[in-house]
Amino acid sequence: MPRVDCADLVRGEAEDIAEALYNRVPVLATPRAAQGLPSQIGVTVLETAEEWQRFLGGESVRQWARSKVPVAAESLREYLR
Repeated sequence: MPRVDCADLVRGEAEDIAEALYNRVPVLATPRAAQGLPSQIGVTVLETAEEWQRFLGGESVRQWARSKVPVAAESLREYLR
């Protein structure tokens, strides 16, 4: 089985988040995945399993999922450096 470098995984997460935000898709993330993101970027950070359950089972999740995230391209460039 090939060995996976943790830095590659983190970089992959960053690219996935940046791509979603570039396409104005809202993002749910753990604190580790959102680490380093500028505060003005619209990522919802949920830490515990209970927070995830409450958010995903709530009434407003569909409205959240349909929302468009306004993102400045400059912020994404800084995040991916």
